[in-house]
Amino acid sequence: MKKELRDFQLKVVKKCINSNDDILISAPTGCGKTFIAEMIMNELSQQNEDFNFLFVVPRIILIQQFLEELTAFKKSDFDIIQAENTKLSGKRFILASKDSLDNYIEKLPDNLIMFIDEVHEGLKQSFKLVQKIKPVRLFGLTATPERSDGLSFMKGIDLDNEEKLHIYGLFDKYINAISIKEAQNLGYLCQLKYVSRNDLETLDIKSKGVEEFTEEEITELFEKYNIWGDLIKTYKRYGKNKDGTFKPALGFTNTVKMAEKVANIFNEAGFDFKVISGKTPLKERYELIEQTKNGSINGLVNADLLTYGFNCPEISYIFSCRHIMSKTLWIQMVGRGLRPGKAELYFIDHTDSISEFSNAYYDIPFEADSFTWNYNGMTSFLKRKNVQEKREAAKIRRELYKYVFNESENLVLINQENRNRYMLELIKKLKNENNNLRKVLGEQYE
Repeated sequence: MKKELRDFQLKVVKKCINSNDDILISAPTGCGKTFIAEMIMNELSQQNEDFNFLFVVPRIILIQQFLEELTAFKKSDFDIIQAENTKLSGKRFILASKDSLDNYIEKLPDNLIMFIDEVHEGLKQSFKLVQKIKPVRLFGLTATPERSDGLSFMKGIDLDNEEKLHIYGLFDKYINAISIKEAQNLGYLCQLKYVSRNDLETLDIKSKGVEEFTEEEITELFEKYNIWGDLIKTYKRYGKNKDGTFKPALGFTNTVKMAEKVANIFNEAGFDFKVISGKTPLKERYELIEQTKNGSINGLVNADLLTYGFNCPEISYIFSCRHIMSKTLWIQMVGRGLRPGKAELYFIDHTDSISEFSNAYYDIPFEADSFTWNYNGMTSFLKRKNVQEKREAAKIRRELYKYVFNESENLVLINQENRNRYMLELIKKLKNENNNLRKVLGEQYE
């Protein structure tokens, strides 16, 4: 049965096929970026038989995923460029691993239309490949069109006295297919229940990491606040279904060593968790993911592997043992569990990453209608300004939640509805305290 384009997907396809621009396309994880690309490819291939097509992915596991999700094409329509598995037989459509592509550029056909999946990864590498291949058109796909280093995805000119934000710019136009909030409201993504520690002094730590705390820093945090003890407690509290079974789970750690320790903690408590990492053979990775899908095991603890391109809609409980400072990486992790097929995702933020992204109006920024991406880059000044504003907002949020909750309640459910309710409760408390103070002062001066 042929898959039909949703309205928002159809609008993107039409804009792309009726343009000659190089276009950056963003849509949340689970909203069909690859399907949109396939439909663009299908339309353009029918418009002009001289066009050839190259679809580039950053990791080997995404090659198989792409082929399995094809609807307009068959697997046999594609040649493959992937290390020792490379097969080039002159077909119009080529699927390539980014790391292997450089060795086969001279064997690529002319009149190429190029697609780069997960284009936020390795922008410099993508830019160099594009310069060598010189495609007639270029499309980029990502759920997170923003970079921690502030570089722009867009073409542009930087003056001599300005930061070189556009040095690796690839695109003329940006299309945002749909926002996370819109997709949730339409039922294309499930709802999010975000639970975080509210007592960690992470904002006072000057991390040596770039996108997240280092292994040493995160281990020290776990030891200082006994976060190890939260792992089982929270899974039993938020991961247990009404029938007594447990939600399929996915855990994030930044090293294999930590992943093994976390899995061991769960297994000693009677659960069945497996470690998956870049060292896990490809065949075994597929088997472990399938075991999680069918309920043979409770879940997976992964070490910096499944932050993008991981397709397992059954996952309804995610826990993070990484303190993330990159908005792109953080939203990629949350997005692993937002695929439809269940009512909600519980995301347990054991290390208070949310404090890096809260703002004055929203604790979870992508819940705002005004949420935007800095796809055209961001100067160092603006990055510093944003960090300061977010940290001030996070401190206010912490104090607000502490004031409403019992001090011993370290894990709190964070969402906009709660925040508004807590603000009203806080105003009421302050008003009562103010009235009491007036009475006391009035009695003193009578």
